[in-house]
Amino acid sequence: GVKTDGSYLWTELPDKAFNGTFFRASDVKGHLRFIGRGFGDREYGLFEDRKTKKQTLFVFDFLHTTNSDKGKYSADACPELKEAKFFETGLLGPIFYYATERDIYLYDYQGTNTAQKVYTLAESSEKITGIKLYKPCVDRYFPTHKYNCRIIIISTYNESTKEGKVYMYNVNVSNGTI
Repeated sequence: GVKTDGSYLWTELPDKAFNGTFFRASDVKGHLRFIGRGFGDREYGLFEDRKTKKQTLFVFDFLHTTNSDKGKYSADACPELKEAKFFETGLLGPIFYYATERDIYLYDYQGTNTAQKVYTLAESSEKITGIKLYKPCVDRYFPTHKYNCRIIIISTYNESTKEGKVYMYNVNVSNGTI
């Protein structure tokens, strides 16, 4: 349940919420690096194990009270994932991006279970400060929108010029190509 400070204790989730097909609530032991809604209206949580520092992507279906465990993927083969600071998921396909200060990777969790670099900043003095897919249809506020999850927004900052920039690129919703 929810603690008085607003946090949620995993150990208090009912066992019936996780049937053990992919994982049990007690398997999720680690630091939450990211959680966000993604493909299939599921939540994608990237955890770093407290002891081993291994990275694991867990997929949850919190719209249902039973069988909430939908996937578990070891993400240790992903290059530079431990250095990643920014993450984003797609709603229209199995898209999971992560970004370091210079590069954006696409994690193919359902296929090769590794990631490929899909974008690198052109300016060596810039650093990525955020990535987001344009998602006007989240929470069903707009039922459809022609740019839903089809635009990635990348914010950057150049320390030497004290200048920030915003880049917007088209994204292929089925394979994540920028």
